[in-house]
Amino acid sequence: MIEAGADVICVHLGLTEGGLLGARKVLSLESAKVQASRIFDVCNRLNPHVIKLVYGGPVKTPIDVQYMYSNNTDLNGYIGGSAFERIPSEKSITNITKAFKVTGKLNEDDLMVKMLDGVTKHYDYVEFVKEYVAHNYSNEISFIDLAKVAHVSRSYLSSLFTKKVGCSFQTYLVQYRMDKAAEILDREPIQLSELAPLVGYQDYAQFSKMFKKYKGCTPKQYKSNINTKTGDIKAFS
Repeated sequence: MIEAGADVICVHLGLTEGGLLGARKVLSLESAKVQASRIFDVCNRLNPHVIKLVYGGPVKTPIDVQYMYSNNTDLNGYIGGSAFERIPSEKSITNITKAFKVTGKLNEDDLMVKMLDGVTKHYDYVEFVKEYVAHNYSNEISFIDLAKVAHVSRSYLSSLFTKKVGCSFQTYLVQYRMDKAAEILDREPIQLSELAPLVGYQDYAQFSKMFKKYKGCTPKQYKSNINTKTGDIKAFS
């Protein structure tokens, strides 16, 4: 394209590896950075004055764009994935800026920034895994992805976690999810069918099995006990 006279090269990032949440998004952004850098290196050899842009893929929020700019000095600009995002209007800029202040996303964004900046700058490895679980227990969590983000082997991270916490990561994750499920049942009237997805289970039967294993009773029995206690308190009052 450059040899044909192109003045602008835009790298489409739609086929980068990974996903859009948590550790997988970090891996996807890292993959995007590598892909863009390789293409821009070729561009610089052929024509150092060509304008170099990236488009779409995992780059969707201000933090993502900031990461791409800070890690790629050759990048000249970003084109959003939709027609609206490509309009450089005051309203569009204002809305993007407000994304930094959306209630409920601050902790998630803070964790994303720390992961992109380098886990070892902010955490010891076990602390990182525990904080990640606290933010993502309702989503699918891959221990292999966490090891990749931390840039250590899965076996090393697993051994370190077990040594410091006293149980395996999988046991810790299930226990954390069951504790959260119990907290939800304690504080609000919720349909049991709605509870499982809130703590990372799409299969209610599997969730119920794990709940009974770690709490000593089924979710239905646990909820019934809460209702009984509440009724006793009302009656006593």
